[in-house]
Amino acid sequence: MGGSKTKLRPSNPVRDRIACRLLQLPLARRSNPLYHRPGEPSPECPRIAVPMGETEVIHLRMGRVEDMFQGSESDVMSPQYRFEPGVDYCLSKLRSRRSRSPVRLELELPAAQLDAETPTRLRQTLARYCEDRIGRNSRESRIARLDGYSALKVGIPIALVGLAIAVATAVASTQDDFTLPNLAGWVLAWVGLWYPLDTILFSSVGPRRENAVLTRLQDAEVVVKPY
Repeated sequence: MGGSKTKLRPSNPVRDRIACRLLQLPLARRSNPLYHRPGEPSPECPRIAVPMGETEVIHLRMGRVEDMFQGSESDVMSPQYRFEPGVDYCLSKLRSRRSRSPVRLELELPAAQLDAETPTRLRQTLARYCEDRIGRNSRESRIARLDGYSALKVGIPIALVGLAIAVATAVASTQDDFTLPNLAGWVLAWVGLWYPLDTILFSSVGPRRENAVLTRLQDAEVVVKPY
């Protein structure tokens, strides 16, 4: 009896951060026995120490804070000029990898544009941007599915006509080989169903993947450094 050991659930930084945000509780509050262990420090939510090896770090060097969300307005020949907004670069970099690790943004900005509130404002603006874009992607996914269902109203009659031609020519033909009218009927049936089914089944794949990346970026740790 005395030699039994309690198995602890492995820590997951992303899961702990999301749970902490939902509960609005520190992860180590003394009144919460699920998270507190006597003798250990009490980290505040949502900051969780994550080893750098488990964090995906993205470096950005910009000439202005606004370059994070819009095209750069500086000289195109300047080394700080960005041909795309910083947030689009972050999204493309995250989408190019199969990873669910927490994200750390390391941004370099001119010292003259930095103050004590810059990291906080930048983090809040990034969270609002991600939330807005997640909502837009969700709306576009619903619109695409509705377009696919609407296309079925046209595609199904076309497919039925094509199937009727294919079956009729197959029954009337005395040869085992496919005839030209028979092939035309099958092609017409395929044309009638291809676009609606493709839209309904696959149009939301891209937005869903982008929303998953936006959720990671929304919870990213933002570090601002002067240069």
